[in-house]
Amino acid sequence: MALTSKGEKVLRAMKKYYKDDEKAESIFYAMKKKGKLSGTEEINNELGKWLPSHERPKSKGKKKDGY
Repeated sequence: MALTSKGEKVLRAMKKYYKDDEKAESIFYAMKKKGKLSGTEEINNELGKWLPSHERPKSKGKKKDGY
């Protein structure tokens, strides 16, 4: 998935800090997977259904209960 501007900025800073692109990317994606980074990847609303509930886009419709 494409990175947001926040994701690009964080990854760029990590590459500068670790001075090894592969190591920086592996740490970046590990932190993303663990949930320590959020808002770093763009989410396609159609493909967002597989995401964990805390990463899904918020719906703007009525609740299923009808309240």
